[in-house]
Amino acid sequence: MSYDNSTETVNYVANLINQSYLGLGYGSSMTDTDMVIFSADDDKSTVYPVYSTTEEKPKNQTGSCYADPTVTVLDSGDVQIETSRPLDCDLENFYVITLGAEFPVINAWQTGSPEL
Repeated sequence: MSYDNSTETVNYVANLINQSYLGLGYGSSMTDTDMVIFSADDDKSTVYPVYSTTEEKPKNQTGSCYADPTVTVLDSGDVQIETSRPLDCDLENFYVITLGAEFPVINAWQTGSPEL
């Protein structure tokens, strides 16, 4: 994850084992947390936002501010997924990233399936 001053976007690059997922959440727990899921499924890999209200499986967000992902299946068979988003998505339940401020990030991952 990095910030690009010229485009004012947060850029993400996830290198994942094929048939796996990675979830990143902006919070200290899954409760009331905006998350983004990187789903590695060959050339069908994707990125989608979810919102978690409990420790259970999060629900898909309404709307998205994430750019369409660029997906590369690497020679190793792993998948690289790249996307970006603005600091403030201006959508309900999306975390506003403040430059220079610390913020908690949680993660979850699983291999064997790209499904959450």
